[in-house]
Amino acid sequence: MKIKVLPEDFQVAERLDLPLSAAPGAYSIYRLKKRDWNTLDAISSAARENGVPLTAVGYGGKKDRHAVTEQFLSVPSRYRLDYESRNVSVTHEGYAADYLSPFHLVGNDFRLTVRDLSETEARSLQKGLERVRRWGFANYFDDQRFGGVADGAFLAERLIRGELSGALQLFFCTAHPEDPAPLKALKAMRRQSWGQWEKLAALSRTREEREIARILGRDSSRQGLLRALNAVPREELSMAFSAYQSFLWNATLFRLVQLYGKETFAVPGKIAQTLHFGSLEPEGANPLTEALIPTEAGKLAPVEEPVRRIMDEVLEGRKVRRAQFNMREFRRTFFKSFQRRAVAKPKNLSFRGFEPDELYPGRSRATLEFFLPKSSYATMLLKALAVVP
Repeated sequence: MKIKVLPEDFQVAERLDLPLSAAPGAYSIYRLKKRDWNTLDAISSAARENGVPLTAVGYGGKKDRHAVTEQFLSVPSRYRLDYESRNVSVTHEGYAADYLSPFHLVGNDFRLTVRDLSETEARSLQKGLERVRRWGFANYFDDQRFGGVADGAFLAERLIRGELSGALQLFFCTAHPEDPAPLKALKAMRRQSWGQWEKLAALSRTREEREIARILGRDSSRQGLLRALNAVPREELSMAFSAYQSFLWNATLFRLVQLYGKETFAVPGKIAQTLHFGSLEPEGANPLTEALIPTEAGKLAPVEEPVRRIMDEVLEGRKVRRAQFNMREFRRTFFKSFQRRAVAKPKNLSFRGFEPDELYPGRSRATLEFFLPKSSYATMLLKALAVVP
């Protein structure tokens, strides 16, 4: 079974809860259409072309790169953001009283094509569709949430433990499997040069990296390390915090599926495997069906006691205490707890049967259409479909 063979095999269209008006308002709303582009790269190109500060552009979420996607952007009405380039277009849709943020995202409509299906895989997919339509699927954060993580080492966890130098080493030296060979070689050289701050500055690629190396060159004490860490770009630090929260959240859900899921089966992942269920009997009374799991932070969002107990066990297994999440030295980003459903259920899930796959002779393809609420991953739905327990 293969997905995303072509960008057109993975189509996503965003739904918003934000009234638009034709009359001028405080914010201009634009529609971004892209094919085979990273969301931030597309936004940056449009902003640069129009002389718009990147920080002035609001959006609801990032969309897959190897896909055909539509989403919305906002800018203060004094700016324009119209843009046209190869595989990217940004067109004006109207006006709104508020800027766009994840708060306004309702969810996404998907049209996915699954290819290279054998007869056995086709039967498995059909059974999986029946399961997911009835029971939903375990709503894990998927691998794209862990793009900045390698070898299971989390920058945020090192900060929580007070391992400041180790956290900075992860920022500078971690090579990811997707990195090109020259970048992997550069990061290996950085690792060998750690502590030689002038050499590290020479091996830096960005202004922020050079500034961090200069800070360490002047003062590599704990205070210097703190200043260096606070010079890490805010978005990268926020992504590191989110990746660690997602990892802990997934570990809690894994244990809940072990407790309450029926006919469970595991699927490999980039950081850890995920555990899925074949059913949630007894129907209407299984605790997992309506369970809410908060993301980890110093102060948790409301949580039921059985879920909290498992969250405590997960932290204990990592040798971390919840109070350590209150890191007063880092105020540019912080851990915030929010509730997330343990089980997601697609709406309007349709499947029109199997067709011959023009790209893989002798094999079949299937096209699925469905809607998912925000904070759910279509790729995780596919993982729940792909294996027969």
